[in-house]
Amino acid sequence: MTRLALAAGAAALLVALVAAIDHRHKREVQFAAQEDAWFCEHGRPAACRDFDQAAYERRWEQREFGYRAAFFAFGVASLGLGVLVVRRRIEPVRRGRPR
Repeated sequence: MTRLALAAGAAALLVALVAAIDHRHKREVQFAAQEDAWFCEHGRPAACRDFDQAAYERRWEQREFGYRAAFFAFGVASLGLGVLVVRRRIEPVRRGRPR
């Protein structure tokens, strides 16, 4: 059960890492799109692209919700399993039987 708790904790950290990388990528895409839109408005038609900012933001928010839900689920599972492991190790000692 200890390994399962550690695996859930590692999964939570992995989800956090992927979310941070995805957020950084989202920000870079949005900055590039804003820069292209500025150049498009100021006389550079080659920079004109069909980028739907609202749709892109909606997709990001859906992914972000998934990241948050997964992080919360793995984090709670890790903490809950960790508490169970500690309780199981302490209980035999209380009864006078070291494990």
